[in-house]
Amino acid sequence: MPLVLQNPVFADGPAMGHLYISAFVNDEFHRASFPGMSFEKQVAGAVSRWPNNYGDISSTYKKVVDTDTGRIVSYSKWCFVNTDVSELRKITGWFRCLVLRGWLFLRRLMLGT
Repeated sequence: MPLVLQNPVFADGPAMGHLYISAFVNDEFHRASFPGMSFEKQVAGAVSRWPNNYGDISSTYKKVVDTDTGRIVSYSKWCFVNTDVSELRKITGWFRCLVLRGWLFLRRLMLGT
């Protein structure tokens, strides 16, 4: 089960919505937040929000794909509050990693954490 980190595409929305709900469906707080709502309806809600989430310029997503099956097995959403990451999305490769790490380092310095 070799895993690879990739950028998601718009068509990944249904798989990522299913993963999202699957991760929290048995959580007590999640069940209290959506009493009586079926799993399928929760997934449909997550999928219906995907176009807005995918197009949000203040965040970016990454997915983890099992290369044996081609299935998405995990994903992450990175939110950059009070900043526009649209320029960061255009940067690729190792330089992007350096830019993001530099930004996170500066943020920690500013917050004192």
